[in-house]
Amino acid sequence: MKIARLEFRNCLGISEFEHQAGKINLISGDNEKGKTSVLEAIEKALYNTDRRAKFVKDNEDVATLYVELSDGLSIDRKVKDSGQMSIKVERDGALVRRPETFLKSLIGEHPFAFNPIDFMQKKDKEQTEILLSLIPMKITEG
Repeated sequence: MKIARLEFRNCLGISEFEHQAGKINLISGDNEKGKTSVLEAIEKALYNTDRRAKFVKDNEDVATLYVELSDGLSIDRKVKDSGQMSIKVERDGALVRRPETFLKSLIGEHPFAFNPIDFMQKKDKEQTEILLSLIPMKITEG
């Protein structure tokens, strides 16, 4: 499962962003040009994280986040300036019930795939707990 298409409007510092993903995708630019905002928008669409107090762009009412994956899954999330949020997830055109639960079961609960710096900034014990939670094994002390 890979990202195939991104569309973001009125989120963080982004007025409008559209990207059709290829084999290799590079996000580049000068400081304060939106590279981190693109990563945070992907994370918000998939995990509904709240990294910043204000997600909707200044002077706008609603931010829209659309992520299409290579396996036919699409996520369409709308975030209002008031904080209200709605989400629609479809797989091959069919609406997915309980979308937040579905996404967590599909991609897990740790957004480190999109921002590995978060993982690196965790304390050693937290890193160990996260890594162990990703491995299907049980460790007991003898």
